[in-house]
Amino acid sequence: MVDVAKDLVRFNITDAAIAELKEKYMPLEITDLADKKQFEAVHEARMDCVRRRTDVTKAGKELRSEALEYQKKVIEEEKRIIGMMAPIEDHLTAEEQKVKDEKERLKKLEAEKEAARIQARVDRVCAFGATFDGQQYMVAGLFLPHALLKVANDDQFEMFLGNIQKNVEAEKARVAEEERVKKEEEERQARERDAEAAKLADGRRKLDIQAKIQGLRSVFVRPDMDSARIASVIEDYSKKMITADEFQEFHEVAVETHAEVLRIMRGSLTAAVEKEKVAAEQAVKTAEQAEEARKLQVELDSLRKEKDRLEAEKKAKEDEEKRKAEEIERQKELEAAKREAAAKAIKEAEEKAQKAKEAAERKAARQPDKIKILLIADTLDAIQTPDVKTEDGKAVALAVMMLIAETVKKIRDQVEEEL
Repeated sequence: MVDVAKDLVRFNITDAAIAELKEKYMPLEITDLADKKQFEAVHEARMDCVRRRTDVTKAGKELRSEALEYQKKVIEEEKRIIGMMAPIEDHLTAEEQKVKDEKERLKKLEAEKEAARIQARVDRVCAFGATFDGQQYMVAGLFLPHALLKVANDDQFEMFLGNIQKNVEAEKARVAEEERVKKEEEERQARERDAEAAKLADGRRKLDIQAKIQGLRSVFVRPDMDSARIASVIEDYSKKMITADEFQEFHEVAVETHAEVLRIMRGSLTAAVEKEKVAAEQAVKTAEQAEEARKLQVELDSLRKEKDRLEAEKKAKEDEEKRKAEEIERQKELEAAKREAAAKAIKEAEEKAQKAKEAAERKAARQPDKIKILLIADTLDAIQTPDVKTEDGKAVALAVMMLIAETVKKIRDQVEEEL
């Protein structure tokens, strides 16, 4: 090791010598610019300091030169030794790096494997339509913290997926049932609308037929209308009918109206026949008169049969009209019952709406309590899974996190049900 203190002695001046020079030369002053002795004394003193400074600078240069040379040799030797040791250190470093690289590779492989395992679980949960809020997954009314998804074993994870599957299937069944009930209700309403439309159309059709028939009554009651003319009129007006039922009703009214005319005509004819019969009995009863009387009797019998037929048709018509009147009355009663049911339904709906309003007001009054209690659930829900190292610790942590998740769900469910 270089002895610096020893080398500094080569400056050949000590601190004591400098202090002596200071004491000797600092009092010197030139009080008279023309005094040569004062000037020479100061000059000699300064030259003495210059010589001493020059000697110090020279010695310093020599020491620095030697120091630089020494430094150069030290650096060269340092580089030589390091150069000789470098291959050894590089070899050892490379061997050591093999282990570090292998550990890093296995660590990375394990991390990738763990990430793939977790992502596979995330994909399975999300396949049920789960949403993620940054801390937990929400699906089918259940909550699964992301931390719990990591630490849960396969059996626990499969059990949770089973619960999700049950809830999803139950929700699908509920939605399907609602759709079925909704569809049945829509179909029922459509049938009611169709029936009402058909009823209105039938009513308009009957009114139209009655109007047409009413306009034709004056035609059928004319005395000069015989069967041929009636048939001609019926054929002509049947072309204006829309359906077979309309034509049948039209034909029945036409026949009934004309039958009334026939009864009047045949009544007059009967009176005339009776009168002729009396006259014939009083007259000479010849074979021709007897034959005429027979024919008249046949005609009378025919008229009686026609009268019986017309009376039977009239009774049937009256029975049909009575049945229709009863049907109309029944329809009126049905409509009244429907209106009553509708009024009752409206009243029940209004009462239900009032109860719902009162319940909503009570719920709004409980809202501050609800927020405070839900804050407890949110605080518990924000708890993160602790970073434990042992398997026992992980099991306990998992059980605690599952218990917290279950508690959070119970709190939220009870709040929703009761508040």
